[in-house]
Amino acid sequence: MSSAYTRTEFKGYLTANWTGTNTFKDISDFETIDDFPNPPEEILVLEFVSVSEQNISLGPRDCYRERGAINCHILVPSGYDSTNGITICENLRNLLRGIRINNVVIESITPPTNRDGAALSVDGIYDGWAVSVSYYTDFFYI
Repeated sequence: MSSAYTRTEFKGYLTANWTGTNTFKDISDFETIDDFPNPPEEILVLEFVSVSEQNISLGPRDCYRERGAINCHILVPSGYDSTNGITICENLRNLLRGIRINNVVIESITPPTNRDGAALSVDGIYDGWAVSVSYYTDFFYI
């Protein structure tokens, strides 16, 4: 899981700028299928994955770099072609590509996929698409 800082900054940026779906939630906020919108609607589900943290400088203010990924799952109601899911993914990529959200630096964003295992899927009511956002965040400590 990513740090509280990264999660707060990323979700705050989406709250202020994301209009591609009516809803976005952290995957940790779902407990059962009943937590998903009913009837089904497009939804962005965030999965924060921390990869590493390493010390990158020594001195009066030590700096640590957190590296990680944010898997952005786009769930769309099943029964439609791929156009809607791919379009929402591309809009998200365009919003996040090459930006800095305070200390969170977006390094890259993968193209959309609906491959099993990469994209979250809810049997029967949702089809899943995903893009993965690679980032780093620097923290300074005294």
